[in-house]
Amino acid sequence: MILNKFIAYVTTLDFPENLILQEAERVTKEALKSGFMKIKKEQADFLEDFWERTDVRIKGDPAVQQGIRFNIFQLLQSTGKNGITNIGAKGLTGEGYEGHYFWDTEIYILPFFLYSNPVISRKLLEYRYNILDRARERARQMSHPRGALFPWRTINGKECSAYFPAGTAQYHINADIAYAVKKYMDATQDTEFLINFGAEILFETARLWADLGFYNPRKENKFCINGVTGPDEYSAIVDNNCYTNLMARENLYYAYEIAVWMEKKRSGAIQKTGRPIGS
Repeated sequence: MILNKFIAYVTTLDFPENLILQEAERVTKEALKSGFMKIKKEQADFLEDFWERTDVRIKGDPAVQQGIRFNIFQLLQSTGKNGITNIGAKGLTGEGYEGHYFWDTEIYILPFFLYSNPVISRKLLEYRYNILDRARERARQMSHPRGALFPWRTINGKECSAYFPAGTAQYHINADIAYAVKKYMDATQDTEFLINFGAEILFETARLWADLGFYNPRKENKFCINGVTGPDEYSAIVDNNCYTNLMARENLYYAYEIAVWMEKKRSGAIQKTGRPIGS
C-alpha cells in the first residue's frame, strides 16, 4: 500500500493572514488534480536541467566529487527563488544565525549561481530591491537624511542585529549588494533588471556613502569613512577600513556610470528613483 501526502506551505510573506488557509487549500487541490506522478516528473525535469548546467565533475576522487555535489544541492535547496526570500547564512544545515540573511548571499552564494542559473541570482537581488524601503527607514533611524542602509542581518527587511559594532556598523553590506548588482550586469547585460530594480539600489546605496563619508582636510582632503566595522568583526569601529573604503568607492563609481548611461539612453527611466541623481 502506498500513501501519498500533499502538503501546502503558505506564509504571510506571500498572502495576508486571513487568506493563508484559503490559498493552502487551493494549492493542495491543484496538487491532487495534477497527481503525484506529474509532480514527481516536474521535479525530476527541474533537477535534470539544473545538474546539466551546474554540475562540477571531478575525476579520481569519489569522496570529493560527492562533497561538491552535496554542497551544490544544499545551495539549490536553501536558496529563495521568488524575490521575497533569500538564503540563511547556514542554509538548511542547522539553526545557527536563526535563518537570518547576511552579506554571504551577495559575496559567496550569488556568484555561484550567476553563470549557470542567472535567474536565481536575479531573484536574490530582487529580494534586496523589495526591502529597499525598509533600508531607507533604517538609514533615517541611523540619522542619515538620504540614501538607504541595508540591514546587516534580516529576514523581512528589518535590522535584526541588536549589537551595533558587529551589526549595523558593518556598512559594507551596502557596497556588497551594489557589487553583486554589477557582477550580475557584467554577466547578463540584463538592462530590464537594471532599469526596474538595480539602478535604484545603486543610487540609494551611493547616497548613503556620500552622507556617511567626508573630505578630511587632515588627510589631504581625501574622502574618509570613519567609525565602521569591516569584515573583521573582532576589530570593530575603525576609521577607513580598507575593505569598506574600496568597496564604497566601487559602489560610487558604478552608480555614477549607470546614472550617466541612463541619462543618455533611458532618460525617462532615471526618474524612477523619485529624486534627482545628484541629491
